[in-house]
Amino acid sequence: MAKKESTEWKQDVARAERKDRLARLKGSDGQKKKIESRSIGKKIALASVAVVVVLALVVWLIAGTGLLTRNVRAMTINGRKVSAAEVNMFFGNYTASAQYGLAFTEEFQDVLKQPSQMNPTNTFRDDFINAVIPGVVFASAMLQDMEKTGFRLTEEQQKEIDGMLENLDVQITQIALQSGTTLAGFLKMYFGPGVNMKILKQDFVNSMMLSYYNQYIAEQADLSEAKISQYYEEHKDDLDLFTYNVYQFTLDVKDDATADEKEEALKKLKDDAQAALEALKKNSFVNAVKKYVSEDEAEKLTKTPDSVVKKEVLGSKVTGQVGTFIKDAARELDDAKIIEGAETMTLVRFIRREANIKRPFYSVRHILIADDGDPDAPELTDEELKAEAERILKEYKAGAMTEESFAELAKKYSKDPGSASQGGLYADMDEDTQARLAEEFRAWFRKTGRKPGDTGIVKTIFGYHIMYFVERSEEKAQDRAIKEVLKDNFVDEWGDRVYNEAKVEYHTFGMKFVGKLRFFDALFGSVPVLPDLTPRPTLP
Repeated sequence: MAKKESTEWKQDVARAERKDRLARLKGSDGQKKKIESRSIGKKIALASVAVVVVLALVVWLIAGTGLLTRNVRAMTINGRKVSAAEVNMFFGNYTASAQYGLAFTEEFQDVLKQPSQMNPTNTFRDDFINAVIPGVVFASAMLQDMEKTGFRLTEEQQKEIDGMLENLDVQITQIALQSGTTLAGFLKMYFGPGVNMKILKQDFVNSMMLSYYNQYIAEQADLSEAKISQYYEEHKDDLDLFTYNVYQFTLDVKDDATADEKEEALKKLKDDAQAALEALKKNSFVNAVKKYVSEDEAEKLTKTPDSVVKKEVLGSKVTGQVGTFIKDAARELDDAKIIEGAETMTLVRFIRREANIKRPFYSVRHILIADDGDPDAPELTDEELKAEAERILKEYKAGAMTEESFAELAKKYSKDPGSASQGGLYADMDEDTQARLAEEFRAWFRKTGRKPGDTGIVKTIFGYHIMYFVERSEEKAQDRAIKEVLKDNFVDEWGDRVYNEAKVEYHTFGMKFVGKLRFFDALFGSVPVLPDLTPRPTLP
């Protein structure tokens, strides 16, 4: 009974509300009210405002966040989409690395609109786009080639990339703060609208992957003895070592000398040089030259006779007429010549030519224990530094005692800024590199009988060094140099093939957003003058 009463009560309420609504629709005469046009107009106006607000929000979202730049297709390379934001990564890197400035600042954007100095029909923006497009094509094509070959990172390489990515956010944020802006603001100034940390990290990973892929390609180069011998025969003038004497006689006249005085001085210069050349038949090079120079110059030559001797100079570094003379295959000991310049006469004498068979190469790791120079901390005594070195060596010996474990300790403790991040490694040191090291340091790893895995402590002027001997290589310096060239050439040839075979398509609407900061400037601006990729421009 209670349920029925409740239902009737609800029905009464609903009827009352319906009557009230009908009453409001009637006029004073009891007839239905007319729908007024002002009400319709008001609704249309409100709807229009709502549409405008929505459109404004959409435009703000696209323009303010770089959403369109991030997603619009600027190029297609071998079927792969390349967005305007991706091209802008190359654009921003190019202008910054070439020290032109940050491309996506208001000031630089005005510069980009100016006529090109190289091509009056272009703007600076056109020139920069033409400069970066080959790099975009190459990187994209090589990444795709890498996928085709099935290349995979080693665990160590992946670990290195992961470690760098962990610190990338902090590093970029610090740079932004030092530049007086936010992270988002810095990325926009450097790479343009639409680029965020996700895109930046992917670009970083791509760069690292390509670096590792180049190493992978290099390992496939032909490094056989036949190939090395062939390369040497074709390039021996650049690879051999040359020892020779050289001295330059220079014109000695006053600034206000007359033409006749200069002519007379030039004649004397030539006569002196020729006389010195003749004197070489019976005298040493220094004594022959001393006869025809001033007393002061002769005294200098007596004190520093090595100043006119060039010992074991790599052929690639001997250029000009001097290089042409001493590299002649028919050259013999004591062959000499005068090379005439506008106001100089150069006397050169050949001594010898030899293959670069210098050896060995050494590789070592070390941990430098030294006072870090912190003015707020007490200076460590020699005893304290030595004790710390001994403690760390004990820590190494208490562990796995491997090269990898030593490298980790070097990263943790070493004060050497040049090697700590590489685990204290000095790799493949040739004789020239070894000569620049502290004598005590050098003597330790050169000691007869030194074996891989040997450790010890050495004191130098820099502090205490905990040493780890890696290896000694007896490979000839010349063969090693040739191998590196063969590897580089093989990688270049591989890259050129991939680059030249790439199928590239421009998308004019998307390319309008390349190198542009302002959204409407890009939207309503002109399409840049794009490079003709047939044939491919030479890679920078």
